[in-house]
Amino acid sequence: RLCGDEPRAPAAQAQLRQTMDSISVAHGPTSALYERLVLISSACNDPSGPSEADEVYAIASARERPPSTNLLRRAQLAFSWAVSDHNWALAESYYQATIENSAAIPEAALRARLLRPTQQDRVCHLAKRGDAAEAESQASPLRAEFDTDFARMGRLTPGQGTFWLCLADAQRQQGRYDEAAATARVMLERCRATAAVMPGIRCDKWALEALATIYLDAGRTNEAREMMEQRKKIPRGGLF
Repeated sequence: RLCGDEPRAPAAQAQLRQTMDSISVAHGPTSALYERLVLISSACNDPSGPSEADEVYAIASARERPPSTNLLRRAQLAFSWAVSDHNWALAESYYQATIENSAAIPEAALRARLLRPTQQDRVCHLAKRGDAAEAESQASPLRAEFDTDFARMGRLTPGQGTFWLCLADAQRQQGRYDEAAATARVMLERCRATAAVMPGIRCDKWALEALATIYLDAGRTNEAREMMEQRKKIPRGGLF
């Protein structure tokens, strides 16, 4: 393994760096193989440092011209990282690159399905940078899709946890506390339904924290305290 406390990790990392140098010399610093190795090497890097997603996108864009399916995937990755880093301007540029390169997918239904993770991140991007009304508008068609998914499967699909949190936050920012609380409660109910069939997934704690924040902003301190009391009883688990 490359990362962690594995005794062989340092040697494996050194071998990877040597291989990357050889590939760069043999095939050039914009080769597809070098691009892939940069992604692999990023797994062990400091998450607080520069994102390798930027480097990978730069490598791909130096080699290819839009619209390209590979540039689409690289722009989506870079957009997600930029949103996580709260770099709103950079996120916007990668979002626009994602939309531009999505033209490489001619079938509308397939294109929409491939873009759904990005559109979920876009809701958070807009809400966190203060464009709450636009975030809510962006969320509307996604919410309809997620309602349909839940009716069919009885559980959340990957990435929905952050979607519901960001939608509730967008409503909270606009002072619509009852609607924000209702959205967070939808997430809470669906997280609990998901945990019933996937015990390792416990996103209900995040819904309770969102409810506490909403109730505090609305001046409903007793209800906020009740949410946090419930939150303290939930074991550790991953966001879904």
